[in-house]
Amino acid sequence: MSKTSLPFRKSTLATAVISALASFQAAVALAQPAPLVLEEIVVTAQKRTESVQDISATVNVVTGAAIEKYAAFNFNDIDQQTAGLTLASPNARNSKISMRGIGTDPEAGTPPAVDVYWNDMNVRPDVAFTQLYDLERLEILRGPQGTLQGRTSPAGAINIITKKPDVSEPEGYVSTTVSDHDGINGQIAYGAPLIEDVLAIRVAAVYDTNNAADVENITTGLDDPEAKATSVRMSVAWEPTATFSAGLVWQYMDREIDDPKAIEGVDSLGERPTLTEQDRIALSKTNNFGELEYDVVNLTLSWEVGGHEITSVTGYNDSEKMARTENDRAHYVTNPEAQTWQRSVTEVESIAQEIRIASMDNDFWDYMVGLYYIDQETSTSFLANSTLRPTSPLSASVTKIPQPMMALSPAP
Repeated sequence: MSKTSLPFRKSTLATAVISALASFQAAVALAQPAPLVLEEIVVTAQKRTESVQDISATVNVVTGAAIEKYAAFNFNDIDQQTAGLTLASPNARNSKISMRGIGTDPEAGTPPAVDVYWNDMNVRPDVAFTQLYDLERLEILRGPQGTLQGRTSPAGAINIITKKPDVSEPEGYVSTTVSDHDGINGQIAYGAPLIEDVLAIRVAAVYDTNNAADVENITTGLDDPEAKATSVRMSVAWEPTATFSAGLVWQYMDREIDDPKAIEGVDSLGERPTLTEQDRIALSKTNNFGELEYDVVNLTLSWEVGGHEITSVTGYNDSEKMARTENDRAHYVTNPEAQTWQRSVTEVESIAQEIRIASMDNDFWDYMVGLYYIDQETSTSFLANSTLRPTSPLSASVTKIPQPMMALSPAP
């Protein structure tokens, strides 16, 4: 039996095909994406440091990275990143928070439906509706929060967490953002350890300016309204042992805003121009404006002992808010001596104390016991002007502002 062997010839085409296939497989191997890893978001929504995935309650978190990415420099911008949350500032005096359609009138004198917390310290909405900078995260808690947060909070709560100093290494940044409406936002922050792994400090500041609502008042000549805010914050972290830590945060804010109100409609008397929403024109003889200045201080102490964590949160808030509003927005009272504006000044001083004891690492169940106390003093002075029409040389009577005989309405 003979054995015949067939010769094998290696062609150029076969070599090219094999080489191409090998190159393709190598490219596919290199192009394979890295394993998907979900970033763990740690929150303190339930007064414990835990992952947001382990919380049964509805909690939305806006991280500091997301705030920087989407240039959310103002508290009002947060509702664009959170469904069911409405943040509004109808005028220079008031701010309103609604969650899932539930809110309260800020002028009603009733507790708000949504409470705001700053590093676990309850603050007025005025403090929240300011510039956002150097933040760790914002926690939006939906539903009643009275059990854990200390206040009623029937619709929900918002907790603003600022960045804390790093006791191990220095870190900081400088940023400047220019936007339309003549907007400029400048931020700076720097933190460094004073005693490595024990004591650290962090300082942050922001300056923000823009042309507010971009409304021109053709009566007063204001054609370039401005909203500007300046704030500075100092934080101190002290960790002398593995079981005890302390954090102190102080923040100052000064905000001023021109707020002339646009108007639209047709003047049946023919004395005023026909205005549309796009015109952005105000007619009042004085301009609305508002000013806010406040200091907030927060001291947090934490001590782990005997299988429990004892936490103390002390907060102090001192604020002054002034606003002036023009009632005659259509400028019907043309007499320059007849004032039609009103002014309000609100001063608030409060101190709050919270102490709680929470179990740690229990296998069967966890518990928490707490005490919350707040003492707040609020005073508001209000001045309103009315028009007077003389009825005789010796007497005068108070009259109402003449009613418009034209279809004018505030522009949205």
